[in-house]
Amino acid sequence: MKRYHLFEFCDLPWLPPFFRSLTPQFLEAAFRLLGSYSVAVPMLAEALRATGSVELLDLGSGGAGPLPQLLDGLAKDHGLMVRATMSDKFPNHAALSAAVRRDPDRLSFLPDSVDATAVPAHAAGLRTMFQLLHHFPPETARAILQDAVRCRRGIAIFEVTQRRLLGVVLALLIPFVVLLVTPLVRPLRLWRLLLTYVVPIAPLVIAWDALVSTLRSYTEDELRAMTDSLDGTAYVWQIGHGRKLLSEVTWLIGYPATGDTGKD
Repeated sequence: MKRYHLFEFCDLPWLPPFFRSLTPQFLEAAFRLLGSYSVAVPMLAEALRATGSVELLDLGSGGAGPLPQLLDGLAKDHGLMVRATMSDKFPNHAALSAAVRRDPDRLSFLPDSVDATAVPAHAAGLRTMFQLLHHFPPETARAILQDAVRCRRGIAIFEVTQRRLLGVVLALLIPFVVLLVTPLVRPLRLWRLLLTYVVPIAPLVIAWDALVSTLRSYTEDELRAMTDSLDGTAYVWQIGHGRKLLSEVTWLIGYPATGDTGKD
């Protein structure tokens, strides 16, 4: 299936933050319900050990996303006590602050804008991206990887959408899923309830973003072509996928073969 780089509402910077948060906060609740990113825990543990880091630098966080559950899994299953710093090009300070208040010992955030293609040198740790890479066209996605290589930082990318017919069909069912999952969104605001059940804009917006996410997703072969085209020192790249219940997760993980790897 051909890749189509259409727009998503959550990418439009001129929309108010509460409107851009419709899809990310819904996805956070849905992924938490399904445990979608639990397959990422062993991959993250391996990458953290390979890089010698106990810090995650999450790019394009929105809110906390799956980070609290992942940190729980790293501690419980792998004995890794890890902290995560959240960042975003358009930081939603209210959402990020709320996430930190819920888990102040393990979460923090960078208040200034962070461009994933030019991450500040002081921002250390294994870089992570969850359901984000497909938002970028190929040249920008490659630049994100190239910046990690240039800075000799580890990077771990996870995507839960796959570009195939089944994904398109499932995206068309999203409006009905939104009606069921919305009560699980945290924090649950009155405006979200109004936009879901009174004036049902949210189900349509989220369905559109889900469909476009599917059409913009990268295949494993496309990810491999990106890593093969990068300039710089030797890197270890792992590309694969795993399944958890109804979710299938594709990952791209890379870190320097030797030397400094982003350790604090």
